[in-house]
Amino acid sequence: GAGLLVLGSALHLWSKGCLEQNQRLVTAGPYRFSRNPFYLANGLIDLGLCCVIGRVWVALPFLVLWALAYRETIAREEAHLAG
Repeated sequence: GAGLLVLGSALHLWSKGCLEQNQRLVTAGPYRFSRNPFYLANGLIDLGLCCVIGRVWVALPFLVLWALAYRETIAREEAHLAG
């Protein structure tokens, strides 16, 4: 769990350092590998927290709800970028 927390945090910081929000579409840094590195980083951090908690009955519903929430957000952002 701790490794996922560190990895997710590092990815989040790297993504933040490369972002030029509302200026241009960034394709460098972690954006070369993922269109949504912030969400991937948050997913790794949240998965790490679920591992640290160690309770499947907490982790499974949380991860399902996380995926549903980000799916909607990503769909909205994709539509905006397509425009």
